[in-house]
Amino acid sequence: MLRRVSLVAIFLTAATVWAAPPTMPELLRFVPANARAVVAVDASVLRTEPLVQQWLLTHQESWSRVDDAATRFLSEAGVDPARDIDHMVFALTGTESEEHPLALFAGRYDSKTVTSVLQARGAVPVKVGDLTAYRVGRGDDSAHSVLIRITPELVMVGDRDTLTATQTRTPGPVHVVQAEKAAGHLDLSAPFWMAVALPENEAASRQPATSGDYGSEGQALVAVAAASAAVRRVAAWATLGQELRLHAFATTASEENAGLLRDTVRGALAAMRLAVQEKEPQLVEALRGVDVDADGSAVSVTATLPVDLLQQLAAEAHHHQATTTQQKTH
Repeated sequence: MLRRVSLVAIFLTAATVWAAPPTMPELLRFVPANARAVVAVDASVLRTEPLVQQWLLTHQESWSRVDDAATRFLSEAGVDPARDIDHMVFALTGTESEEHPLALFAGRYDSKTVTSVLQARGAVPVKVGDLTAYRVGRGDDSAHSVLIRITPELVMVGDRDTLTATQTRTPGPVHVVQAEKAAGHLDLSAPFWMAVALPENEAASRQPATSGDYGSEGQALVAVAAASAAVRRVAAWATLGQELRLHAFATTASEENAGLLRDTVRGALAAMRLAVQEKEPQLVEALRGVDVDADGSAVSVTATLPVDLLQQLAAEAHHHQATTTQQKTH
């Protein structure tokens, strides 16, 4: 799934310049009602945050010097993702063996330039209903080829069936999003949120959650993975200001499974505190503040991370990456 979404993200493209890019609700009306996974990112809100601005300034030069296909494409197309993209929605329908991804991008672009660069790289115009899309990559004109549909209003990336369905989509709620919102698990005004439903045939074959051994950080993660086998739906949303605040929810098959999953996550957090108290002592207090609770068949996790802690961790990660790269070149 992640590989398919990454492929979609590489081919960021755009339509005519927008006086006002489409809003998040306008993007959601194109998502199939039976989508089993929806991820939404409001980049226009996130990039106004000082922490994000500082991160972009710190890493912009390293981005511009990366010589890979995606970077060259974006440069030639005149697209700066950090500046030009306002809203993004990624959705997935189908099963794990028959996935149909859809990506929607709203922002400001030069459609003629982007189309020209696409065609220069071998993109072929194809008909999707009465409209024209562009087939990218090496795939033939099959139902699973990656297509980009460019209109004056919106850019869509997906396969033929998915893009065709967006033309006849009757505006209405996406089932998994509606269910999680009704349960109080989603804030659709947050700059990041996601809702995922597990396929019914997979959920039916899963075993109830069981408690595990939390003797080490690795064992704790394994225990969480085993306990999550009882999960039917997952939702999360996050806000960023003076602190990063994350809310996550997992709906399980029963109250018993929810209790077992809650206990497993609490045990895993305790193991993680022990594991990082020497390497990352500043994380201990943050992990101690993570709240895990169960309400009926749902488990909730709320975590708050101060911005200064995030900055410190980012700086340490950047230093570690730079040191590793330097060692490899000598």
